[in-house]
Amino acid sequence: MPFGTEILPAEVADASSLCVLATLAFIEDARYRPKSAVVEGPPGHADLTVHANWIREKVYLKYPVGSHIVAGSVISVSDDRGEIELLFVGPEHMNKGVGHALVEYVCKTFAQVQEWILQTPDYATRNHAFYESLGFVCTHKTPAKKEIGFGFHHYKWRALAAR
Repeated sequence: MPFGTEILPAEVADASSLCVLATLAFIEDARYRPKSAVVEGPPGHADLTVHANWIREKVYLKYPVGSHIVAGSVISVSDDRGEIELLFVGPEHMNKGVGHALVEYVCKTFAQVQEWILQTPDYATRNHAFYESLGFVCTHKTPAKKEIGFGFHHYKWRALAAR
């Protein structure tokens, strides 16, 4: 891992830090949004109660460096399928290998998962390049939805044994 730390399960006490970090990460992404976009990030990303519920109800991972959390991810796993529901890296730690380390950790920790899926906004070309560098393949694209002003790219990753 880039900073020699370990990725850990988030605790409810981390909800505030994770909520602020997710908000900052999606504010950073906002400069790439089309003017037609009316949504500023994934549903719940800026809601403390939602983060606390995700910590209680889902697999929520944090990436601490010293006493600070620099990234987080919410995933769901069902047998041999998994979904990366949310992944964010604090702006000051972007492009330093943190996101790669987090996704690689998820794939190794949940080795029984043969297929990971996720979606990311169509305008988020940095995200597209990031996931493709990890072996994710865009399986389809949905057109822009009028109510949010953008569409999505849907990605899939399959374990070597499943390819």
